[in-house]
Amino acid sequence: MNIQYISDKKGITTGVFIPIQEWTKLKEHYHLPEDDFELSQAHLKEVDYRIDHYFKNPNIVLDWDEMEKRLLVRNQK
Repeated sequence: MNIQYISDKKGITTGVFIPIQEWTKLKEHYHLPEDDFELSQAHLKEVDYRIDHYFKNPNIVLDWDEMEKRLLVRNQK
């Protein structure tokens, strides 16, 4: 199996990429449910809003490492 690991800036594994052909075989072998789904209109509207907001203000976006730090500090209070 040709798995690729996704890591953050610190080298910590945060995800896994499985090629679609291998994912399809796993789903068939283990009888996993289909992962096709549709977003509601409300969710699509929110995604469009966030993408538009990002392109208008790309300098205000935080990377995951910074966001994680802020969340941890906030949760410790």
